[in-house]
Amino acid sequence: MKELQTNRLGALIRARRRELGLTQADLAARINKSPSYISTLESGGAAPSLNTLRHIASVLDTVAAYFFEQVPGSNENSEQPPAKGNGRLRVVRPETRKVLIDPARGNVRWELISPDLQRRMEVVHMQVEPGATIGEEEWLVHEGEECGIVLDGALEIEFEDETFRLGSGDSLYFPSTRPHRIHNRSAHTATAIWIITPPSF
Repeated sequence: MKELQTNRLGALIRARRRELGLTQADLAARINKSPSYISTLESGGAAPSLNTLRHIASVLDTVAAYFFEQVPGSNENSEQPPAKGNGRLRVVRPETRKVLIDPARGNVRWELISPDLQRRMEVVHMQVEPGATIGEEEWLVHEGEECGIVLDGALEIEFEDETFRLGSGDSLYFPSTRPHRIHNRSAHTATAIWIITPPSF
């Protein structure tokens, strides 16, 4: 499954890069990687860290959620059509959510709850396995604001000068411009809903 995920991810990166008229060398230079790394990544032979994926998304004029994939076997057309008179109203069924699994470690799973990226908010369901860290390689910093609520288990949200431990039912609202990381230091899988505005995951 992980190999399938990296193959799909690589194909999406390649397609988006070509759509923008960039070469592998162009993309490599802008994220401080070698062209051979981009080639290996696009062929499915390498799995980027979340932060590398975010850097790639930024260069490709999109966000990481662009690389979410439809759940295998689901019917993308089964999504509820827009309500009459308002194309902004849409129901997203659980089986049609788009999914991204941490390409490098496979220990975090994100499901896109908002229907697409053409909204003012991005809503994600997170499943974080024991010992997993989101932002392990470097602090997460981006524009906007976010709010997370833990549904089950426990998460730690670490900032440069303070840490908050959230249990089931706890929520935290903060500016995304503050360097932060998310940890699951418990022995149990944690689930949470995360809302980011504007979409920048």
